Amino acid sequence: MGILIILLAGIWLIKSGPADLAHAIRGTTSPRHTERMAKLAAAEKRAEARAKKHGYERPRRGAFRNYLNNVWEDAWERMSQRRPERMARANARREKRAAKRAAAWRALQERAGQRWDARAAERGRDRPGGEEKPAPAPEAVPQAPDQPRLRLVPDPDETPQDKTGPGEGPGETTEKKAEEPRPQGGADTEEDDMADTTTPDEAVGLQGALDYTAAGSKSAATEKGKVEAAVALMTDGKVGEACTAYGPRVMEKYGELEALFDEWNKHLDQMTRVRESYEATPDAGEKEWLLNGR
Repeated sequence: MGILIILLAGIWLIKSGPADLAHAIRGTTSPRHTERMAKLAAAEKRAEARAKKHGYERPRRGAFRNYLNNVWEDAWERMSQRRPERMARANARREKRAAKRAAAWRALQERAGQRWDARAAERGRDRPGGEEKPAPAPEAVPQAPDQPRLRLVPDPDETPQDKTGPGEGPGETTEKKAEEPRPQGGADTEEDDMADTTTPDEAVGLQGALDYTAAGSKSAATEKGKVEAAVALMTDGKVGEACTAYGPRVMEKYGELEALFDEWNKHLDQMTRVRESYEATPDAGEKEWLLNGR
C-alpha cells in the first residue's frame, strides 16, 4: 500500500511539477492553478447561496477551526504573561552559575599561588642568604698527553741578527725546529700508499704521477679485498642477503676504480717513455739531424 501511495505521488509530481516550475520561471499563472481557483470560488458561491436560502449567516470558518484558533491565541497570551517571569529566573540562574565559576577560578589561582610561594621559600632555605647561586664556569677540557701540539716555525728568510736576544752576540743564534705532529690513532703516513707527500703549491712531475696512480691502484685492490672479507664475515654471521647484496656492488666499483688507475698509470708510463726518448736524442727535432744524422 505504501509503495502504491509513493508511486501515485511520484506520478502527480512528474505530471504537474515541471509545468508549475515553467510557469513560475516565466512569471505566469498555470492553467491548473486558475482552474483550482475557479472551483474554490464556485464552491464559495454555492455555500453563500445555501446559507441565504436557509436564512442564516455562513461563518467565515468552521467550528473546529474557530476552536483551534482560540486555543492558539490563549496559549500565546499565557506565554506572553509568563515570559518576563521565566526570563528573570533564567537570568538569575545564569548569574549564579557565573558566580560559581568565578569563585572556583579564584580558588584555583589562590592555591597555585600558595604552592608557588611555598616552592620559592623552600628554594630560598636551601641557599645561604636566599641568593641565587652563580652558574658554574665551564671547566676546561684537559688535553690528551699524546695529542700533538703545534709550535711556531722560524721564518727562514729572517737573518740571525733578527733573533739575537740579550746576552747573545751577532753570531750566537739558537736554531729551533718545529715538532711535526704525528697523526692521531697511531697511523703512519709512510705506511699509507695513498699518503700525499707533496707540499702545497709543489709541482708534481711524471714520476710523482706514476707513483700516485700506482698507489691508487694498489689501494683500490686492497679495499676490494677488505670488502670481500667483510661480506664473507657477514655471511658467516647470518646477515641477510638483502644487506650483503651491496658487497658485490661495492667490489665492482672498487674494481672499476682499480682499472681506471691502471689505465691512468699506463698512459703516464707511455708519456715517460716518450720523454726518455726525447732526452736520449735531443737533436731529433732538427732538420739537419733528420736529413744527415742517425
